Amino acid sequence: MKKTVIILCLMIVFVHFPSYAKTNNNPPEKSTEELYSDIFVSLLMPHIEKEIHEFYSNSLTEQPMIYPYMIDIVKIKRIGEYRSFDFLLSLRLHPVIGPHITVGEDVIVFRVKGGGNVELKEYKHIKDHKLPNHWKHILKENRKEFNTSP
Repeated sequence: MKKTVIILCLMIVFVHFPSYAKTNNNPPEKSTEELYSDIFVSLLMPHIEKEIHEFYSNSLTEQPMIYPYMIDIVKIKRIGEYRSFDFLLSLRLHPVIGPHITVGEDVIVFRVKGGGNVELKEYKHIKDHKLPNHWKHILKENRKEFNTSP
C-alpha cells in the first residue's frame, strides 16, 4: 500500500512539473525567443549571403546557399548602456550546395546599430565538409582542401 501511494505521488509530481531536455542552443519551439531569433536571421540574410558567397567564391565554382533554419545564433551582446541599440551578433552557419550537401561550417559576427546599420566584424571558417565525388567538379583548381568522399 505504501509503495502504491509513493508511486502515485511521484506520478502526480512528474505530470505537473514537466522537464525539458536541452540538446542544443536552439530556443524552445514556438517560443517568443524563437520568433525573435527568426526575425534577426531574416533581417540579416542579405548580409549573410553576401559574406558566404564572397568567402566560398575562392574555392567553389558554384555559390553555396544558406537557409535560415541552418543558422544558429550563438551569442547576442548589447554594446553600451541599458537600452542602447548597438549589438554584436555571433552566428554559426552551415552553407549547402545542391540537395542540402553542407560544404562547411562558419562563424560570422555582425555589429548591428540602430537605423539598420550592419557591419561585418569577423568571418571565421571553422571547417570544410567532405564533398561527394560527384560534386568535385565544383572545386576550383587552386583549392583542394575540400576532401571528396565516395
